This record gives sequence, structure tokens and C-alpha cells, in this order.
Amino acid sequence: MLHPPPQGPRTGPPEGLLVVSRLTWHHVLTRPSSFPYSGYGVYVYPNSFFRYEGEWKGGKKHGQGKLLFKDGSYYEGEFVDGEITGKGCRLWASSGNTYSGQFVLGEPQGRGVMKYKAGGHYEGELSHGLREGHGHLVDRDGQAYWGSFHNNQRHGQGHMVFQNGDKYEGNWVRDQRQGHGVLCRADGSTYELLLALVRRARLPSGEVRAQRTAWGWLGGEDTGLAGRLDVEAKAREGARMTPGF
Repeated sequence: MLHPPPQGPRTGPPEGLLVVSRLTWHHVLTRPSSFPYSGYGVYVYPNSFFRYEGEWKGGKKHGQGKLLFKDGSYYEGEFVDGEITGKGCRLWASSGNTYSGQFVLGEPQGRGVMKYKAGGHYEGELSHGLREGHGHLVDRDGQAYWGSFHNNQRHGQGHMVFQNGDKYEGNWVRDQRQGHGVLCRADGSTYELLLALVRRARLPSGEVRAQRTAWGWLGGEDTGLAGRLDVEAKAREGARMTPGF
């Protein structure tokens, strides 16, 4: 049997209790599943790490709501049958990154926009929180890439504009330019490249660095050995975007 709400101001629900407002009635429940309610409610989890404010259906978070975390993180958007699924916004307090777009079972999945606190952003397709499919990535230095991604890395066909004004369009493998591509330098020169990863070198510091070789043609003619070495040196410039993504 439902009872009218008590008179006087409320100070908020105690930990582990749920307050649901449905028309002019209030229910105070010790468990979300202890009553088949629907409507708007606030639930503070027993460990006090989570707090949910929003719509409920049949004892589950369903509809629009906001889930707050004790560390300052939060999700605000759609819920389906108790799960974060649909369109919403997410803030991660630990990194300061934010995401706005589609979610499936609590993870960014589908299309959305990820903004990085360190600078830069990504707009495009994601799977399980990683860049996957087609998208547009801008790093904190303003370098921009449009194209394919796999496992959070540039992979497949893509076009990139570097900080120095150079442009590259062609194939990428695991975040590196590899295979056939065209490099248009800021000075107007153009190189058609065939890039291949041939070996790795260990530096005195212990760092392992990939070494590249390149065959290039300028104006449709083979540039020869000197030209190939020049292309190789120039092709390595700006090969990576700013780390931190």
C-alpha cells in the first residue's frame, strides 16, 4: 500500500536506500528490485561509490539518467534494462577525457566524439572504447588524420596533414605509413612512395626504433639512389602523431 510522503524538507536518501517519485507518492526501498516501480528516482549504492539519478522501469535504470562516481567521473544519458546503452556523455576524472556519442553495455561503441584533456580530439567510429573504422583524429599539435583505424591505431587508407605543412595520402599499418602513398611537401614537391618496414635498430639508450626504406618517384621519373635516400629521410619526418592518445 502506498503512503503519502512525510511533511517537511528531506536531507536526501541514506546510503543504500532508494527514493522514487511517482506522481505524488514516494517509496523508500532498501533494494532497487524490491518493488516493480517505474518513474524517477535517486539511488545511493551501499558502498557510496555510485549514485544514480534518473528514470526507472520495472526496478531497473531505464530511460534518461545520470550515474555519478565518487572520484568525480560520471555518465549522463540513456539506460536500457539497467545498462548504459544508447546516446550519452561520459567524463573520466582520472584522465580528464570526455566522450559524447553512442554506448553499448557501458562502453563507447558506434559513432561519437572523444576530447582529450591533453589536447586534440577524435570524431568517428569506435568499438569497445577504441578507435575502429573510419574517423578524424586531431592531435594536440594540430596535426590531422582522416581515414581508417584498427585497434585504436591508424591502419588502412588515410590522409594526414602534418604540423610542418606536409601532406601524405596512402596506406598505413599499425600507426605507421607503409605501402604505397603520395607525399606532398610544403615546398610544393611531390613524392610517390613505396614504404616498407625493413628492420629495427637498438639505440645506445636501449630504445628500439623501426628503420624504413623507401623508393620514390618525382615527376614520374625514378629519382635514383640519391633521390631514394632523400625520400627516405623526408618520409620519416613527422611519421608519428604526438603521443598521449
